[in-house]
Amino acid sequence: MGAYQLYHVMLGNVKLIIHEYNPKDKKIYGAGETAYIDFAPGDAHCI
Repeated sequence: MGAYQLYHVMLGNVKLIIHEYNPKDKKIYGAGETAYIDFAPGDAHCI
């Protein structure tokens, strides 16, 4: 996608939308692949 990779992730019954900025040299996940997320609580924004 360019400057970021956009993911729609299901966590149980909750859908998360994740923007991973600067995805160069990072794994790009495909639909149905298992992925793991890790973030600092201050980096999460609920809308």
